[in-house]
Amino acid sequence: MTQDLLLEFSRSPQERLHTPIELELFKGFAWPVPTSFASELAKCRFERGDIFYDTPKGHLVWEEALKHITYSIQVRFPAHETGTKAPTDASVFSGNWKSTVRFTLTNYKSKETKEVTTTQGRLYTLLWRGEWKVLEDRKEPTVPLTCLDSEITTLAKQAANIIKARCCAHLQAPNLFVVPRDTTNPISVIKCEAIRKGLRKSFTVVEETFAPHEMGLNDVVIAPTVNFLCFLVEAKDSEKVFHALKDILYVPAEATKTNKRKFNLKVHGGFLPFKPLPFGDYFSWEE
Repeated sequence: MTQDLLLEFSRSPQERLHTPIELELFKGFAWPVPTSFASELAKCRFERGDIFYDTPKGHLVWEEALKHITYSIQVRFPAHETGTKAPTDASVFSGNWKSTVRFTLTNYKSKETKEVTTTQGRLYTLLWRGEWKVLEDRKEPTVPLTCLDSEITTLAKQAANIIKARCCAHLQAPNLFVVPRDTTNPISVIKCEAIRKGLRKSFTVVEETFAPHEMGLNDVVIAPTVNFLCFLVEAKDSEKVFHALKDILYVPAEATKTNKRKFNLKVHGGFLPFKPLPFGDYFSWEE
């Protein structure tokens, strides 16, 4: 038994009652959204049984939680899907954005409840922005870009240029690879981890995470779970860095009519080499 558990059991029931539960929450949301809702956020699909409180203290022992909660949202429809996988393209998120969701809104101060039928995108935006008016606006809120949108990699290249201008003036041979990362999407998380491990086999790598607003992307609507992960490699041989990334990210086609292969780095992120590459982001070869 760990020291922390021993300490917890040594507390009186009253002390434990007032001790906040340590919740891991997603940053960027007005409402406390626990990280256990990663799948719902990745798909933009909240399901029956999902419940949100307007304060993290809503997850205390219920008698104590009631002293702090003003509102809760409990989803009634749609039903829970079983066996669903993480989305592999942006159409899942955008497709669910306008689909129907029904939830019970409870005001614990006035002891009133209200059944609300709206869209998944409006509920997502309410949790994100915290503005009740989104439920009444005639105009559907803008679908934010996710890590699976092709436009996000273009923004990653823009972010790479900004990072280089701000942070790399003192470096002799900086190579930057900036990749969008979304912690709600396991495919994105696995890709970033593969890049990290792969580059470290051959290079000294410095990593830094940047939020979209730090890159001046305030005019672009990006999901709050998305940030930009920058891998900085100081090396004069930019082609070696490129080929290391190719070896990490290239997935061979299952069947080809010829022995020709092709790899386009820009579909994965923004690469800013120390020296311009003779083949750019696109590399083709024969095996």
